[in-house]
Amino acid sequence: ALGVGVGVGMGTVTLFGRFISRREIWFGAGLSVTGAAIVATALAGSLIGAAAWTFLAGLGTGVAYVTGFTHLHSVVTDEIRGRTFAALFASARAALLVSFGLAGIGAAALDGLVSGRLGSGIRAVMTVGGAVIVSSGLATLWAVRAQFRPGPIDEAALESLRDASDAITWIRGARRPPE
Repeated sequence: ALGVGVGVGMGTVTLFGRFISRREIWFGAGLSVTGAAIVATALAGSLIGAAAWTFLAGLGTGVAYVTGFTHLHSVVTDEIRGRTFAALFASARAALLVSFGLAGIGAAALDGLVSGRLGSGIRAVMTVGGAVIVSSGLATLWAVRAQFRPGPIDEAALESLRDASDAITWIRGARRPPE
């Protein structure tokens, strides 16, 4: 479910990428969706429910991954791009290694502290991790809040929409073929 969700998220953003002008908003939204879905996965009562929430977590992850990397490629100069991505990948792997080590310790420490679904240490750790990711997404959205104001219309994207509309009209049997 996670892999399919990531693939669908990445594919969708790639397919509609030329229409996305405010990548930072999509990045923050992707993180927020991912974190919320992880929390929901932790609290799910069935395997089907957990799989559905995991798919949504993957979808958000795919969106955040593509928009984040695209943003970095667009703002980092050629001279330091390799070092920037090397530092990103190294710190991401280090964070993953640390989280693997701490997750087991945290699950053991939190096991049985609370009653109900969060009584399981694994569910508690997943909830905390999801909350951290939601917080990161919301902090990103807060940092780019000025971009929520309407901006100028992207003429290239608008022209692509017109071309697509003309092609659909022509396919449906209209008399005017697209240029």
